[in-house]
Amino acid sequence: MGCPDLVPGLSLKGWWDREEIAWIAKLEKYAPIIREELLALREQKGFQPYRSPAYANKNPAPDKIGSLGNDSGSWNVFYLYLHDIQFEENCEKVPKTIEILKEVIPRNYFHAFFSALTPGSHITPHNGPTGKKLRVHLPLIGVEGARMRVGDEIK
Repeated sequence: MGCPDLVPGLSLKGWWDREEIAWIAKLEKYAPIIREELLALREQKGFQPYRSPAYANKNPAPDKIGSLGNDSGSWNVFYLYLHDIQFEENCEKVPKTIEILKEVIPRNYFHAFFSALTPGSHITPHNGPTGKKLRVHLPLIGVEGARMRVGDEIK
């Protein structure tokens, strides 16, 4: 309610085939460049524990700021954009990635981050406040054996 059409005409479904989204192949082509910048962040500051809004999850954070998005392992994020707010210092560390995101992905809303999970991590079931956003996950490193569930379907 009151949420703009972030992706105009987007229908609500759990999974989209890559072929349905024209720009996905181009984004995947740039994955090696994005991966290189991600790996350079290993010794940098900027990653922080992922926090969901308090309403989005039943796993409150020990410090009572939001809720944790995982119930095992560790989930950290490196925000580039969070709900249209640019993390300038982080963006400056990955200029090629920012250029690629701006060139390749058509959008009228900016929300992008690197997500890092330790082996054995489990992200708890969650959903956003709207079906008007298309979430795109681009696996970059260490994804062997990883699974993702949307609804009752696991890929």
